[in-house]
Amino acid sequence: MRLVLAAAAVVGAAVLGARAIVDPLNPHVLLAPTAATRFPIVILADGFTPDEESDFDSAAATIAAQVQAASFYSANIGLFSFTSAFNAAATSGVSTVGFHDPTGATECAIDWDPSTSATIDAVLTGVAHFRVIVIGNRDYHFGCAYDQWIYLAQEAQFYPDVIPHELGHAIGGLKDEYFPDPPASFAYSGPALVNENCWSGAPPPWWQAAFMTATNAPGCMGYTAGVVHAYDDCRMKRLTSDFCLVCLSLMNKAIAPPPPPAAPTNIRIIKASMQPPPPPPVATVRLLVRVNAATSDVAVTSVSEESRLPASTRARVGDIAYEITDGGQTIDTAVVPGDPFEVRSYAGSPAAPHTAARRDSANVVVYLQQATLAALRSRDVAITFYRLSPTARPRQDVTPDALGAMKTATPPQATSFATLTADALRRAVETAIATRRPI
Repeated sequence: MRLVLAAAAVVGAAVLGARAIVDPLNPHVLLAPTAATRFPIVILADGFTPDEESDFDSAAATIAAQVQAASFYSANIGLFSFTSAFNAAATSGVSTVGFHDPTGATECAIDWDPSTSATIDAVLTGVAHFRVIVIGNRDYHFGCAYDQWIYLAQEAQFYPDVIPHELGHAIGGLKDEYFPDPPASFAYSGPALVNENCWSGAPPPWWQAAFMTATNAPGCMGYTAGVVHAYDDCRMKRLTSDFCLVCLSLMNKAIAPPPPPAAPTNIRIIKASMQPPPPPPVATVRLLVRVNAATSDVAVTSVSEESRLPASTRARVGDIAYEITDGGQTIDTAVVPGDPFEVRSYAGSPAAPHTAARRDSANVVVYLQQATLAALRSRDVAITFYRLSPTARPRQDVTPDALGAMKTATPPQATSFATLTADALRRAVETAIATRRPI
């Protein structure tokens, strides 16, 4: 079996609670990284036997080329890299990471195990990945997106616009602009939409001053009334289109590199022989953190150390943010794009809208900038997750100062719902250092 080498260097990794791992063999880089790469994308084979490897290779190369050909991604190609990873299956069509036939337990045409996201990270130990495109050896064309992965049946390679659309969700937190044709009628009555490419407030929408050609037609997110979208011709509505001017502006803001974190001021004193070296100029610890919004349970499921810039953003691309503190001092903040607790399914037709459903728990990717595993052992770093009021500081970056003001506002505009304690993070880091492999 073969596995593509990392699209960006990964110094070490460990996945907690997962068992699968493959050794990196036979590199196959589809688009090499640059010094500016922040969004490494891995295309992972699932259910392909060694005799079917060429089928996967063809599909992976096709999907990578499709994304690179889309205008937004081609204009920012230095931020992206693509590799393919062949994880051989013993039986054709049988998943190696826990996907299986649908039973109605999920919102998609495929089901998965509770450990699937952690297992994917285990399989990709040593391979940097912002998102994983899983190509399943299944007939037909359908897709599902959750956590850090996007699952596609293999015939999706013949529909070139699915992944560019899905990355609009993953990077820019863009909303779907689909809605049903008449006589269907569904009025939007959810939380206010004032930051996104869908607008539910009083007119004019936020984008009107900057984009005077916007038509602001009714309909968005599957609703026909009570919400508008800017342009009829947009990738978030019609997969074959480019991003409209509004969505393009949101994507451009989301890909801007985040500022460096504040320097820690409370490093604990340890023996000189054990003192970790300072992190290199580009060093990031990536965590996969399972968060339950209903119970506030938090667990680290994957830890990796990478020599690349993080894919995090402070842009208001969603209403879930996290705050990184060191000894109680806020050193960094970031916004999770879109709704991490949402599962999106794709029915297989370019004209068919997504269906979406929310879950209580999700695996959220957290980036610790300018950090190494060794250095984290001597720091008291904790991570708190917040739900932001949709109308608070609309379209403003969620900086540490801004989040602080939202927390202390009356009533609060940012409410914490889960915390990964410093002790829990340190235990995960020490396990990663001790094992450098899944447990």
